[in-house]
Amino acid sequence: MFRFILALALALPLFAQADPGRRGHPKAHVDAPAQVVVDQRRVQRRLDAIDAEMDTLAALLATQPEPPRDHGSRRQQQGERHANARHQRAIAAQLAAVRSRVKALHRAMDEARPLPRPRPRRIAPQAMSATQFKRLKRSLDDARFRADKQAVLRRAVLHNHFTSAQARGIAREFTFSDDKVDALTALHPRVVDPENFEQVFSELTFSSARRQLDANIYASNDAPGRR
Repeated sequence: MFRFILALALALPLFAQADPGRRGHPKAHVDAPAQVVVDQRRVQRRLDAIDAEMDTLAALLATQPEPPRDHGSRRQQQGERHANARHQRAIAAQLAAVRSRVKALHRAMDEARPLPRPRPRRIAPQAMSATQFKRLKRSLDDARFRADKQAVLRRAVLHNHFTSAQARGIAREFTFSDDKVDALTALHPRVVDPENFEQVFSELTFSSARRQLDANIYASNDAPGRR
C-alpha cells in the first residue's frame, strides 16, 4: 500500500507538460512560474481515476480490522495494535499529501492553456502526369475551333496543375498571339514552378504580347512574371 501511494505521488507531475519554449532554461521555473501546456481531457480522466482510487483506499483504511484479540499475550496484542495504528497514520499522511498534490494539479489545469492544435500540413500541388498531359494535348488538337480549344483549356485548368514546360506546350496549341496570352494568363496561377515561367515568354513572338502577359500576371496578384 505504501508503494501504491509513493508511485501515485511520483506519477502526478508527469501529467502536465512544461511549455516547450522553456526547454533548455532550467532557471525559468525557479525565477518565474512556467506556463503549463496540458491535454486537459486526458489529465481530467487521469485525475478522476486517481480520485476514485484514493476514495477506495480511504474506505479500506477506515474499515481495516484490528488484530484479533484471542491469541498471544496482552503485551503482544497491544504492540500489534500500536504498530497497526502507526501504519494507518503513515498511510493517512501519505494519502493527505497525494490529495494535496491532486488539488494543486486541478488548480494548474484551471490556469493552464490547452495544447495548441496542430497546424494542418499543406500538401504541395502536383503537376499533371505525362499521360494526362498527352491526353490534354490530344483534346486540344481535336478541337478545331478557337472557342472549343478555350473550353478544353478552361476545364483542364479547373482541376489540374501544370509545370512551366507544360504551359509552354499548351501555348503552342493556339495560333494567334491573343489566344496564347489568354491561355498563359489562365495557366500561370496553376503552375507549380513559377520560377521557371520565364521560359514561356519565348512562345510569344511579339513584344506587345509579352508585355500584355506580364501585365496580366501582375494584375492577378500572383507571383511576378517577366520583368
